[in-house]
Amino acid sequence: MEINIKPGKYVVAVSGGVDSVVLLDLLRQNKDLELVVAHFDHGIRSNSAADRFLVEQVAKRHKLPFYHDEGNLGLMQVKQRLELNAMNF
Repeated sequence: MEINIKPGKYVVAVSGGVDSVVLLDLLRQNKDLELVVAHFDHGIRSNSAADRFLVEQVAKRHKLPFYHDEGNLGLMQVKQRLELNAMNF
């Protein structure tokens, strides 16, 4: 597969899921790209920290800079937002 992307520096948001990890791997094959890996731990699932660890390990393996942040969206906050959005729809 050939991806034509203008040479430069890009921040790649990687969730730890298959899609974003494969995207990072494809982009990494283009030597004209300077990649930075970013991850946000949303705190929705009790095991979401494991996603951050996986993404960090992938970044280290490929010697890519890794940045992360975390929030505490929590399941209740997500449910409340969905209910509010549904009422405003």
